Amino acid sequence: MLATADHQFARKGKGSYQLEANAATWQPAKLLLTNNLLQAETGKDEQRYSLGELRQAVIGTDTFAVVHSVQFPPSGKDKQPVPPTTVLGRRTWRRPQVELFEFASAGGMVPVLRFPNQKALALPTQRKEFQQAMQAVVADHPMLSQQLQSGQLDVTHTRAILDAYLRNKPEGFNTNAIFARQPTGAE
Repeated sequence: MLATADHQFARKGKGSYQLEANAATWQPAKLLLTNNLLQAETGKDEQRYSLGELRQAVIGTDTFAVVHSVQFPPSGKDKQPVPPTTVLGRRTWRRPQVELFEFASAGGMVPVLRFPNQKALALPTQRKEFQQAMQAVVADHPMLSQQLQSGQLDVTHTRAILDAYLRNKPEGFNTNAIFARQPTGAE
């Protein structure tokens, strides 16, 4: 499933891109990137690629990557599970242990974490739901977990939370524990 909730997202400019089929090669071009496709213009030639074919693109100073199998929090009043989704995210922060992306959704910018094993987690933006989701991410860091539980931290602190966690635990995150703790909607 491909998430294209915000059909208005578009970014254009000179840049380069990588396709899944040839991830080692960067292709320079004039680019138009949307939540649905990448249009690459080189001279008189124009190529269109679906997000399923795209790996990542750089336009100006921004890097956009296709993030597969993103686990979104349950949604709706009934907290129905959301199937894993593929999204186009703008990378805002990167460490070897985790990358932080912003996904432009109809409801605003959604933070997405992608771990080295390619597991990805969309974080809720509502304060209480964010705090619960991040507690699962930093559960083995008592101070951060307590600060989240007491309401001191919210989605605006995402980078600082990840940074503080990695200062104490440079080996990274326990993704098995993180994804086991995420609500499925059945609770």
